[in-house]
Amino acid sequence: MTCRIRIFAAAILTAAPLPLIAQTITNLGTLGGFGSFAADVNADGSVVVGHSYLSGGNSANYRRAFRWTPTGGMVNLGLAGSSTDSFAIAVSADGSVVAGNASDNGNAAWRWTQSGGFQGISVSGYTDCVAGGMTPDGAKLAGTRTNIFTLAEGVWQWTQSSAGFVASPYIGTRVDGISSDGATIAVSLAGAFLAPDLASYWTQASGLVALPTPSPHTDAGLADVNYNGTIFAGWASGAGSTRAVRWTDTGPQVFEPLTGYSHGRALAMHEYGDVIVGESTVGFGTDSAWIWIEIFGLMRLSDYLTSEGVDLTGWTLDYAVAISDDGTAIVGHGLYNGQQRAFVVRNLRPVCGPFIAEPPSNLEACVGETRALIITAYGPTFHMPVFVWYKWAGFAGWQPVWNGPTGSGMVISGAHGPFLTFNNAQTDADGYYVCQVIGGCSSLTTSPVQVRIVEGAAAFADDGIPPIACSHGSVTMNAYPGPAQFGPFSIQWQRETAPASNVWVNLANGSTTSWDGNTAGIGGIISGANTTSLTITADMGNGRQLAAVHQRGYRCVASNACGSTAYAKYLDVALVGDANCDDSVNSFDIDLFVEWVFNSSSIPAPASYVALGGTQACWDRRGCWGDLNHDSFANNFDIDGFVACIVSAPPVGHPCP
Repeated sequence: MTCRIRIFAAAILTAAPLPLIAQTITNLGTLGGFGSFAADVNADGSVVVGHSYLSGGNSANYRRAFRWTPTGGMVNLGLAGSSTDSFAIAVSADGSVVAGNASDNGNAAWRWTQSGGFQGISVSGYTDCVAGGMTPDGAKLAGTRTNIFTLAEGVWQWTQSSAGFVASPYIGTRVDGISSDGATIAVSLAGAFLAPDLASYWTQASGLVALPTPSPHTDAGLADVNYNGTIFAGWASGAGSTRAVRWTDTGPQVFEPLTGYSHGRALAMHEYGDVIVGESTVGFGTDSAWIWIEIFGLMRLSDYLTSEGVDLTGWTLDYAVAISDDGTAIVGHGLYNGQQRAFVVRNLRPVCGPFIAEPPSNLEACVGETRALIITAYGPTFHMPVFVWYKWAGFAGWQPVWNGPTGSGMVISGAHGPFLTFNNAQTDADGYYVCQVIGGCSSLTTSPVQVRIVEGAAAFADDGIPPIACSHGSVTMNAYPGPAQFGPFSIQWQRETAPASNVWVNLANGSTTSWDGNTAGIGGIISGANTTSLTITADMGNGRQLAAVHQRGYRCVASNACGSTAYAKYLDVALVGDANCDDSVNSFDIDLFVEWVFNSSSIPAPASYVALGGTQACWDRRGCWGDLNHDSFANNFDIDGFVACIVSAPPVGHPCP
């Protein structure tokens, strides 16, 4: 691919983050023949160039350069002059200029523009030249020309105003790219008379410079150069293997091939030098295309794209040959339903941009605390990206957050780091925040998160209602935490481990049998354990009632950033048949039960009932202890059930069945 000019600018954030467009892989089709092959992609992934074949055959004279766009599809660029074939090698950043070659008539290099069509490349009067690279503005080309008489390969550079040879290495040398500024030419230097091939580069100041070949390999070649000529990608071979290599000022970095393969070649590099693509075996149907990102290492391209949400149904990706400058597109070729096809994957999260490993979360803090919004992000290299925090300001939109005092006593720090810290947090921190992460070729902006500063812990209002449950019924205990501006509260109901123990454990929704002894006929169902209304219901569906074991303290714990506050109530259970409310059904209940039979309509406790030891509080529960047949009415129909219960009295603390 060609390299682009690096831009160190970050756009000011003016709106909420936009939703991602769906990532897609597109089959570029053919020009009617058997296959298509991609070569390069423009800066934003909207133009792809390469070659395909006309119907009728797959020999060179059926080969034609193409230019593909999403709206126009694959367009045949035709032929340059009297050539009988054409193939594209590079496209400009805006997609308007294409460079390529013809394999006949002395390997004629050409340059094509939308406005002017084909232009043959002539260097010092020679037209039999081979183009190997083009700058992103489409203004400069570089390549080679073979002199069969001197066995030299002239390395040349060309512009509209000047052209000339810059070096004359041995025949077979190739040009494999030119830096964005046009100052550095990547050269795969052919060795003379059995000497090894060398990866090298040319600049006006240095001439040809060979890069070190990593041991134990003996030969090396290049595929690409970064934007300023400081990083190169290619391969080294020999010792029975071929490995992809990345050269920097610290020397060569050798990549091991994909698992299961013994071969690897770099085919293209992003202009920043931190993302490389290539292949692991020569051939189709191998799914051997790969991508290397500095912070992730080398991985199969299909695995990476699948993890990014791209549907690869029908595809086998064999070669990855170019990356768009904005990092959102990758092009290559492989098999689609068994047919050789060029592809472009578009709308990717920029592969040359930062990666957010963990976005910030909503933050709730208490006044006076020091708390922070935290983001974990990388790269695309191991260098820390740039962080810029923004706060939503209503009609003014997203505004940058600034370090320093806010006027309320709070001090903000970390506005340009991964920790946005609110020191001595105050309510003027309330609002929505995003973080823009800038790195490599792009930036990412997180989804908005809310910061909320709470002024105090919860307080409870007492409803004054003592909870009483019929052993065969249910009871709901309500709690009222407030004030509302201190909420929302996290709610958890708890129970005492034993009555009056003041030792509390959390309640969970569901059966009480996990903590009430799981005695036959005894048990309830808990619901609302995490709401302000806790309900305990007799599990009558399974023949279980509430009993004295359920009598204990229950409390609601309301929590917010300022702490937790508890509100407790003590539950009484009125046992069916327990006419004197002593938590035991036995013969001492007979006389009091008889008094109820004769005075059931009396609202005050009858004097005769009180004289037997009964109380008004117990009398008020007669609708529970007198309802032996569980029909929700206490009347004469309950007498037989009471007699049967007394004859076979239940254990202490248990109700009549």
